[in-house]
Amino acid sequence: MKASLSTSILALLCLALLLTACGPEISEETKILVEENQKYAVSYPANFDVEYYGTHGVAIMRGTRENFKGARADINILPSGSMTTQAAALEYLSMYSNDELTTTTITLDNEEAIVIDGVPGKEVTRTVLIIHNDQLYKFNFVPANPDDSAFVEMEALYKVIIESFDFDPEP
Repeated sequence: MKASLSTSILALLCLALLLTACGPEISEETKILVEENQKYAVSYPANFDVEYYGTHGVAIMRGTRENFKGARADINILPSGSMTTQAAALEYLSMYSNDELTTTTITLDNEEAIVIDGVPGKEVTRTVLIIHNDQLYKFNFVPANPDDSAFVEMEALYKVIIESFDFDPEP
C-alpha cells in the first residue's frame, strides 16, 4: 500500500513537470482589457499582448497577429439581429461538414454560450458563440488540437478569458 501511494505521488509529480514543460507558462498575473466602445471587460495573462483589428476585433496573444507564438484568442463582435445563441450556433455549424465538431454549453457572465470544438482551418479552433444585446460575440481560441504543443497554454488562456468576461464592466 505504501509503495502504491509513493508511486501515485511520483506519477502526479511527473505529470505536473510534464505539463509545465509543454510550453511557455501562462502568467498567473493578469491585466484587464476594458473595451468601453463594445461594453465588455476581460482579464488576460500579463505576459500576453493585445492587438485590435477591423472595427470590432481584438486578438490576445504573445507577439503580433502575423507573428504570434503559442496560444491565441480572438474576440469579434457582430450584429445578430434577432438571432438567438442557439440559432447562431446552428448557422455557424452549417458551414462545416465535419462530423468531428463537438458542441457544449457553458455559462459566460451568467448567460448561456455555445462552445464548438474541432473547427477546421489553418489551425484547429475552439469557437464560443453568445448573443448579448443583439450582438454576436464570437471567441476563437487556437490551437484547439490536443496534439499541438501549445494546447495546454490555450486551455489556460481559455479559462482566464471565459471565467473573467464581463458584459457590463463597472467604470
